[in-house]
Amino acid sequence: MTYPFRLVVLSGGSSGEREVSRRSGAAVARALSPYFPTESLVLECDELPRGLKPERDIICPMIHGSFGEDGGLQALLEREGFAYAGSGIVSSERCMHKLQTKEKLLGCSVCLPKCVSFRNPNVPSYEEMSRNLGQASFVLKPENQGSSLGVHRIFSEGDWRQFCREAEGGLWLAEGHIPGREITVGWLQERALACVEIRPKAGFYDYAHKYTAGLSDYLCPAPLEDSVTQRLLADTEKACTYCGCRDFARVDFILSEQNIPYFLEINTIPGMTETSLLPRSARSAGLDFGPLCYEMVYPAIRRFGFRELPPHAMA
Repeated sequence: MTYPFRLVVLSGGSSGEREVSRRSGAAVARALSPYFPTESLVLECDELPRGLKPERDIICPMIHGSFGEDGGLQALLEREGFAYAGSGIVSSERCMHKLQTKEKLLGCSVCLPKCVSFRNPNVPSYEEMSRNLGQASFVLKPENQGSSLGVHRIFSEGDWRQFCREAEGGLWLAEGHIPGREITVGWLQERALACVEIRPKAGFYDYAHKYTAGLSDYLCPAPLEDSVTQRLLADTEKACTYCGCRDFARVDFILSEQNIPYFLEINTIPGMTETSLLPRSARSAGLDFGPLCYEMVYPAIRRFGFRELPPHAMA
C-alpha cells in the first residue's frame, strides 16, 4: 500500500532522560519501518526540527521528561497543525506534575499514598514532615521529573539532613513509604494490558535499576491473585481516563502487604526499548513489540484523516 503520510519519530531533547529517549526512538522507528514510511529525528534542543509538514508528517513523540512529556512539545505540534501520537497538552502537563495528577484522582476510587509538597529551600523540619504524613519514613520525588530521577528514601532524621544538604531547588513531593511490591501496568487505546512486577536485586527501583541490565528482575505477568490483578487493571483504566490520557501510557503502583494497590504516577511517554516496561506488559497481553508500536500510532493515523488502515490486532 502507498501511504499519503510518513511517520516521524522524535527523540532526544535536553532533559536528563535524553539518552534513554534516543534508545526508545530508535527502537520504535525500527519497529514501524516495515509498516510505514518512517523517519527518526533526534532533537538537540527543545524545538521542532525544520522541514516537517503537517500535511505529510504524523509525529510519534518519544521524548521522555521535560518538553516531551510536560505538554511543551504537544503545544508546538498543535499550534502547527500536526497529528501526533500520545496524550494531548493538558493531560501531558497534568501527568508530568505528580501533585496535579493526585489532585485529579481524588475524584475516583484509586488509592493514593498520603502526600505533602514543599519548595526547596523552604524545607520543613523532619518532625513536621513526619507529623504531616503520619509516619517517620517517606519517599521524596521532584514534583515534575520522570524515570525515578532525584528520588530519595527517608528512614531517619539523618537521611533527612543529608537530603537537605544535597537536594536541588524546586517543588518536591513527599509520599508516605508503603512497604510492598512494585507493579506497573501498560495501557493502550483505553485498555489496561498486563501487570508486571519489578524486583530490584538491591535497594529500590531508581534510575540505575531501570536502565542497567541485570539489576532488576521482572515477572510478566505478575504472580498475583486474580482479584488483585483485576483491581490493578481497573485502577489503571480509571487513572488514565480521569487524567485524560490518550493512545498509550504506563501506570505505576505499590501493592501493599495487604494487597491494596496504591497509585504512584502515570507515564505518558514511557520507555520503549524492547525490554522496557510497557513492551513487557504488552507482550504478556499477547502483543509483540512491532504490533505494539503499530497500535500506538494507529489513532494518530486516524486523526490525520487516513481511515483505510485496520488495527493490527484485528488485521
